[in-house]
Amino acid sequence: LPSSMLLRRGVLLSSGAQVRLASKRSTPLPMGAAVRRAMTNPQHRGGHSSAPDSSPAGPLRAALSWEQLDAYVAETGLLDVDRVNGPTNSQARLRLFGQDEASVRVTLYRDNHAWCPYCQKIWLWLEEKQVPYKIEKVTMFCYGEKESWYKRKVPSGMLPALELDGRMITESDVILAELESVFGALHKGMTDPAVVPLRRLERLLFRAWCNWLCQPNWFPGEEKRARK
Repeated sequence: LPSSMLLRRGVLLSSGAQVRLASKRSTPLPMGAAVRRAMTNPQHRGGHSSAPDSSPAGPLRAALSWEQLDAYVAETGLLDVDRVNGPTNSQARLRLFGQDEASVRVTLYRDNHAWCPYCQKIWLWLEEKQVPYKIEKVTMFCYGEKESWYKRKVPSGMLPALELDGRMITESDVILAELESVFGALHKGMTDPAVVPLRRLERLLFRAWCNWLCQPNWFPGEEKRARK
């Protein structure tokens, strides 16, 4: 996932893309420079000019309006991405990696907002291995009510879940083991002696982090013990 992003109405856009401005400049500008130029352009601030700034890029005086962002997105095609065969996209519902849809054997059930780290673990594996798959999105308990159709498939409501050749599988490590048995390991498999200690460490760290996050410590001593 891109590390530097622009937020537009809940959609994360890579700031590595280049934006062509509606100006006299004919070459594309990096996203950061494009935003700075637009924010300091009087035409994009209701026609009011301001004193020049000594910095080369100009000052950051105001955020772009939604209308201005819409105009730039429409002009540059930043949202015109190939979600099926292009780079990883959190809004994708189908990933083919250049293969035919008839080859899809896997459906990944993950959370709507890509928050769940165990869903991300399966997601990353499928992307790296380039196994064609479909995506069904499910509400997490922490931000909403679980869909009834999903509870009919997975009564516990737990995520992630994966359907492989018609079989429903839950628990992220079990899912990865099943995927490896069918499609092969990425490098070192789940049972490799070098991997097993790392899996234990992952569980330990996640449990400690989750306890720290979800169970506030009211006294300094409790906080100190939790950090240990």
